[in-house]
Amino acid sequence: QYVYYPRDPKIKPHGPYDWQFLSRDVLANVTTLVTQTDSPPHLDRWTSMGRKMISITSLPRINGKDASEQIGEAYAHWTNATGMKHPSINGIIVDEFTGGDLPIYRVYREAVERIYANPDLAGRSFYAVSTLLYGNKVTEDFARAVIAGGGRVCWESYFGEYADREEARDAFDGMVRKMVGWQEALPGITDRMIIVLGYMAQPTYSTNFYPSVDFKVGMDMQVRLLATHPVFFGLGGLSQWASSYADEETVRWSGRLYRHYCIEGNTEPLTDDPYVLTHIRNADFDDGATGWTVEAAEPGSTAIRAREGYGYLGARSRQVGNHFLWTRRSASKANTFSQQIRNLKPGRLYSLKMVTADYQNLLNGVSARKADRVHIALDGVDVDDTRSFQFSFPQHYGRVLGPFKRGNLFWMNYHWRVFRARRSTARLVVRDWADDGQPGGPVGQELIYNFIEVQPYLEE
Repeated sequence: QYVYYPRDPKIKPHGPYDWQFLSRDVLANVTTLVTQTDSPPHLDRWTSMGRKMISITSLPRINGKDASEQIGEAYAHWTNATGMKHPSINGIIVDEFTGGDLPIYRVYREAVERIYANPDLAGRSFYAVSTLLYGNKVTEDFARAVIAGGGRVCWESYFGEYADREEARDAFDGMVRKMVGWQEALPGITDRMIIVLGYMAQPTYSTNFYPSVDFKVGMDMQVRLLATHPVFFGLGGLSQWASSYADEETVRWSGRLYRHYCIEGNTEPLTDDPYVLTHIRNADFDDGATGWTVEAAEPGSTAIRAREGYGYLGARSRQVGNHFLWTRRSASKANTFSQQIRNLKPGRLYSLKMVTADYQNLLNGVSARKADRVHIALDGVDVDDTRSFQFSFPQHYGRVLGPFKRGNLFWMNYHWRVFRARRSTARLVVRDWADDGQPGGPVGQELIYNFIEVQPYLEE
């Protein structure tokens, strides 16, 4: 599956994710598109290839007082969804079922059984996005009803990013144990299951927690697990959620992983790049200024600081990303910090990411969209200006931290550069002045910087 079509990324300069873009690496390598629209473009072209499109819909709001009314409400909600009415769309995918020993699952089960019993809906599929639907009878009966009618269970399995391979292997072992639990509770589930991995690699909702590891290598490890571990033999399908939170490189990489493992049947890794990145040291300033050369414009205009929850606002977990370099812009000259980028392969493309924000906004609980005036210099490389940008983004609306919440979002800046290495080293220099030798922004403004990641970039 590709989720969703059409939909552009939250970091808009990475898009658009249109038919032309997806034709490079994605469309040839998937069988099903998930849509959120009533009239998706290229629908007839897609289905004429023998492929499917399904529409996403939600859980119903149940108000009925007795079981009969409740079942009718669920049935009406789902059968009125686009995927159950549009002549060229093949069914619905319902987001999301969280399991538990809840009576409402009896209602859901009977509504699904009624859908499958309706001859006018023959050939329409019901996909249930879920966390775990085993461990108690009521949810297991619901899952049985979904697959008995020809539908599929879409198991959300968002690994996220791990600090090292050992931590990742522990997570993989846990997933294997859960898969055994699925199979013991629901024999025959494997070929009716789609495993939904997460490739959220950019704000505003991200599992790209660590600038010290390569997200694409982690993706390769995850899909290879599903392709090679015996417990997943005969798996019904694979998906990645969701394209709007993935940068364009990650979307293209997912298509290549599908082809490598799921279509061609390879079992060796698609990449031999290392999981732990060695290009930048101390990319999140967790070890103070170690590895960095920091040049203050005046006494007290730079420091390493921390704020609990800052990484969480910036789309990461609560436990990481809370340290940063702080600068206060001077009228006399720029504050500067720099580091030698190491272990590059001459001729290869790389990406640089960095996140900045206004420190006083973070302290005061009030923020607004604006561009942080900083200058990034990459010496000794060829920067691809057509792929490079700076973009202002807010925290995810669902994340709450102190005064920052829906209606009062905290805004940050995402800096992205793509460059080709000329030799094995280069120099990264960041200044809090504009590139014309002028401050460019308010004197006295306090900016913060972290998530400075350099990793190999996927050639087109």
